[in-house]
Amino acid sequence: MAAGLNRETLTQDALLEPFSVALDMALDDANVSLDSEDTVLACGATGCFLSLRGEVLSWERADALAAQPGHLTWSVGPGHKRQVIQENQGSLLLGDRSALQHTREHVPLLPTLTGKDMVPQGPVWLYLVDLEEALKHLDRRLARAPSADARRLRIALAQVMPTLVAGDLQVSSVGLSLTPEKGGLRMRIRAACPSASMARRVAAVLRLGLLSLRRERSAEQSAALARVPIQSHGRTVDVELARVQDLLPKLPLP
Repeated sequence: MAAGLNRETLTQDALLEPFSVALDMALDDANVSLDSEDTVLACGATGCFLSLRGEVLSWERADALAAQPGHLTWSVGPGHKRQVIQENQGSLLLGDRSALQHTREHVPLLPTLTGKDMVPQGPVWLYLVDLEEALKHLDRRLARAPSADARRLRIALAQVMPTLVAGDLQVSSVGLSLTPEKGGLRMRIRAACPSASMARRVAAVLRLGLLSLRRERSAEQSAALARVPIQSHGRTVDVELARVQDLLPKLPLP
């Protein structure tokens, strides 16, 4: 899983707040001060890390060990270590030491994903290769976020997850982008399938899923969901939702 996180954009919509908070916590934990808005996140089976590019104003941690120049490592629990690596002037890697040891060679490739039609254009983007594992990872991260919006996102994810990972559907990868707008948070999704026939099948399942969601929403939300375009082009399926909020369940006030 790879994601592009624009720090300013993450503060422009309440639904993105859990991710903005998580990013700030990661930077604060490592005491990194960064004059840059764009960050790339990569997650794999061994953990997650951030690629930070821009003007790094400071980075230090009193309890960290410097095993070699440009490397700081510290413990965050039994068997779990974090690490900061200075790659070159103005570039840092920050994250789980296990992930940095096994996945860091892929970092230079991540920003190019949006330029190869794998991810729709947008200031905040996400690229998933192993869809089921990536959705489980998102669920675990949202479970740790103490906000109502995080709970709403997690409930919505639980509703669509069975359909997205159904055994008879084959999706090679999914790219999506999020753009805050006046009317709400716009989401663009692109699913890549192994064949054109599978892409048509996935599009049909998504249309059926939206139909089911419409039955549980208000008349206004139902009408908005009815206008969501779902189109297959060769082996890809494109979906554009003008308001992510139309998908989310309502939670009772505390």
